[in-house]
Parts: sequence; structure tokens; C-alpha cells
Amino acid sequence: MAEIVNLRRARKQKARATAETEAAANRLVHGRTKAERSKTKAEKEGAERKLDGHKRGDDNVAGHRTSLALEQEFWTALEKIARDRSMTLPVLIASIDERRGKTTPEASLASAVRVFVLENRLN
Repeated sequence: MAEIVNLRRARKQKARATAETEAAANRLVHGRTKAERSKTKAEKEGAERKLDGHKRGDDNVAGHRTSLALEQEFWTALEKIARDRSMTLPVLIASIDERRGKTTPEASLASAVRVFVLENRLN
């Protein structure tokens, strides 16, 4: 006995296969392959995840607006240190910036904050 075939489904499958074949041919002629697009998408998502790991803080430090990008772990530790010292975060960052200006003015503020957090964690 013959197999029963749903004509509508068969037509749709044939149309899908034809469309995919045409799309593959067009990608080869006009653009990037599916693998190249997938690779680009994965790289973009990886870069976004890396950026998401950095929190950017905009504060007024020593009378001027300062933007500071640190990893989330450093922000958490910095906030805890500020709470323990009964200080606000901008005041603590300003004191770190002042100390940096006296000891190592060539260092970036982000580096000075990281060193400060590490020194406080070790002590």
C-alpha cells in the first residue's frame, strides 16, 4: 500500500529547500557565509559579556567629573570599604585620587583604585 502524502506539507518542504539553496548560493556570491556570521555574532556577544563585567561610574572627584571603569568585584569591595569607613563612594575615590597625585601621579585612577582595594583586602 502506498504512503499517504500531505500535499500542502510536501509543497512547503520543497519551497523551504529551494529557498535555502538559493540563500546559500546568494551568500557565496554576495556576502558572508552562515559560519562567518555565526563567528562574528559569537565574537560580538563575547565582547559584550566582557564589557558587562566592567561597571562604569561617573562621579565628581576633586571638583571635576570623572569616569571610572572597574570590574564589578572592585566596585563591590570599594563600596564595602566606603561603608566601613562611613564615607560616601565619591569621597573615598577623591581621597584615593589625592593620594595617587602625591605618590604616583602617572598612574591612572582606575589602577590606583585597584591597588587601594587590594591593599585594604590584604591588611
